[in-house]
Amino acid sequence: MATTNITKQFKSLITDTIRFRATVLQIDEALSRVKVEWGESQQWVTSTLSLTVGDQVCVEDTNVISKLPSLDFASLEVN
Repeated sequence: MATTNITKQFKSLITDTIRFRATVLQIDEALSRVKVEWGESQQWVTSTLSLTVGDQVCVEDTNVISKLPSLDFASLEVN
């Protein structure tokens, strides 16, 4: 009877894809890419969407996959 390696099954569920939310800093339409910033880091990524500087985007690996909505931010202090 064959045994099942649970560790291999678990690792197969985890993807190697990296996704993060970033802000568009610069646009290079000639090369279809945009410079994005998240945290303290900046990176050039590929984009086929029509974006403007300041847009929030979702980046997957090195591609912009969608433009994110601008969400209001509120701070509430309770004493």
